[in-house]
Amino acid sequence: PFDPSNLFPLDDIQHGLKKRAKSITDNNSIKEKVNQLGKIYLSKGGTLCHGDFYPGSIMITKRHGLRVIDPEFSFPGPKEWDLAVFVAHLYLAQTHISLIQKSLDLFTGIDDLDESLFWGFVGTEIIRRLIGLAQLPLELTLQEKEDLLQQACLFILK
Repeated sequence: PFDPSNLFPLDDIQHGLKKRAKSITDNNSIKEKVNQLGKIYLSKGGTLCHGDFYPGSIMITKRHGLRVIDPEFSFPGPKEWDLAVFVAHLYLAQTHISLIQKSLDLFTGIDDLDESLFWGFVGTEIIRRLIGLAQLPLELTLQEKEDLLQQACLFILK
């Protein structure tokens, strides 16, 4: 989604989305930072990551309690990855910031996270899900998507 020559028909998804995406595809600072994040993501990390840890990958059953499902994208990667993807999806679901913070507070062992890496991954996942091939069926206005894209850029540059 960061390539300005990307031919993905964003306006077919929502009229005006391609124009909103241009502010990202034309931003060299964002693209440079995402390129750095991509290199970290692709390097072998020391943590077993789920790979697609979002709220839809969590089940709660009466018999077994909480279970994480669909581990087919698991890989050894950076410890910041799974939590970042989870938080990105909370933002995409328009979860109130107080609940996002509460969710972060529930995770143990995050005191030593690289915050720049974590927030960079959060921002990248938001952008990927709004203007990339991995679209989510979100019922957001164009303004809400633009606001999320702007927030995602701030996260990446944090």
